[in-house]
Amino acid sequence: MAVLFDSSDDDYRQWLADNPAGFVLNTRRNPTTSYAVLHRAGCGQIRSIKVKSGAYTEGDYVKFCAQTVEDLKAKLRNMTSDSHADFSKPCGSCNPA
Repeated sequence: MAVLFDSSDDDYRQWLADNPAGFVLNTRRNPTTSYAVLHRAGCGQIRSIKVKSGAYTEGDYVKFCAQTVEDLKAKLRNMTSDSHADFSKPCGSCNPA
């Protein structure tokens, strides 16, 4: 099951700490398949402590987090009403499966 983080970087960071083997879908507030990037929970691109507070979930982007890639893909397909929707790309830094 995918969990949405759209207004609390603290809650988002706690999920990352509690689920190091999980996955994150980084997308805009109004999700589209043109920007839906898949990351591993441990990826530095989506968890740096040097980023100002609110930058991850309180601005233009939100995060969906889940234990499996399949859960995130199902969430994306549901949000976009496209049964064939897929991630726009996997992160080039963490190379999620």
